[in-house]
Amino acid sequence: MSPNINAVSSDNKSMSRFTFLSDNLVETGKDGVAFLVRGGKYIVHKVITGGVQNRVQIVADVHTKELFVRKTSKKQFRYTGSHGPSSTDIPVDDEIRILESLNSFPLRDPKYPDERLRPRWITCVRYYEAPDAARGNRATRVSYWKLCNGGTLHDLIEKNDRVPVSVLARCIAQVCETLHVMYHCGKEPVYHCDLHLANVFVHWPGGAAYKNKPDFYIGDFGYSRTASQSWIDTACCYGAAAAFERRQWELAHDRKYSEPPRVAQPGCRRRWDIAHFLGILAYKLDRKRMGRHPGFNLLKELLDELQKLDDKDHKLATRDPTSKPPPLLPMAKTAREVEAVALRAERDMESYDAFLENGREAVRSLTYRPPFVWDRKMSRRPALTPFEVIKQDAMEWGFHELGGDWTVIRSV
Repeated sequence: MSPNINAVSSDNKSMSRFTFLSDNLVETGKDGVAFLVRGGKYIVHKVITGGVQNRVQIVADVHTKELFVRKTSKKQFRYTGSHGPSSTDIPVDDEIRILESLNSFPLRDPKYPDERLRPRWITCVRYYEAPDAARGNRATRVSYWKLCNGGTLHDLIEKNDRVPVSVLARCIAQVCETLHVMYHCGKEPVYHCDLHLANVFVHWPGGAAYKNKPDFYIGDFGYSRTASQSWIDTACCYGAAAAFERRQWELAHDRKYSEPPRVAQPGCRRRWDIAHFLGILAYKLDRKRMGRHPGFNLLKELLDELQKLDDKDHKLATRDPTSKPPPLLPMAKTAREVEAVALRAERDMESYDAFLENGREAVRSLTYRPPFVWDRKMSRRPALTPFEVIKQDAMEWGFHELGGDWTVIRSV
């Protein structure tokens, strides 16, 4: 994929802890089985919860030990022999195709020529096809992405007693600016179609070393569609496994499934993503009783203004299927002003320093650790179980949980 300015900063890169002793042996500090992927170029660092469409792991480059996110599609594609990206490669899955389109957008809006645009969406590093050994004409799409080292916005809110108002305003500003580029800088709008808190990723520039505020990146474009694509194919659940997928969606979102606002009615265009995002954010902040904190009234006024803009978009979407959503740059500018005012009041507070330290600790807990190892405890076998039995258990687990191309090696 073409380089883009919104790539996650590579300063103070996240690293994994391991030492390769031979082609079949790695030192991690744990006795068991480790997993290599992409022909031994990466080692599985951590298995994380995937979504309806993909299995997901964090992996480490075996030479540089830098961390990346690996995704393997649960849906299989027709095998083409592609090892993209290349000038002739046409990605099969919508996520990579949409992101390639976004990376080609000019970062200039004629209505706001003096505004410097910096959209933030996740960056694909590489992708390729892994053939299915049982079905030679089918393949799984495997992709590698730059890592956001702070988890998701959902985790950030759940794991902190208080998220500073300045940080929440910063998040809204960056999300609004990114959506504005998606809607207004291309030939036609691109809708994310699944923008909830777990699809907004947190990245701490400088990693665990500095007291920097986090940045927020939009990710998981698997349901994304352009304005001209059919709205019918954006339904969350599909096929015979709809009940299972609905349950998986509920587990991922921690709430009962309901048809999201991304699905338009016949004769209308898609609703924009900001309404879905803000609805979940406001619900989470209400549960945290954020209204008691100083400065929250400024954030509440910002949310009210965005709600008015959402009402305007609802009328536009109903009346004119060819319309674009309202501009979001004014809202991004207002959010940055709220951030500046709130920061002046918060930066000397103990709670603000505690929040920054929690962020650095989250980075440390993710990065300064050995790779994932399948050991005797995970296999639930007696302590004296032969290693070959543990290895067989690990391979059975990997078949269901990893996807794509992988092999196992001994870990000590």
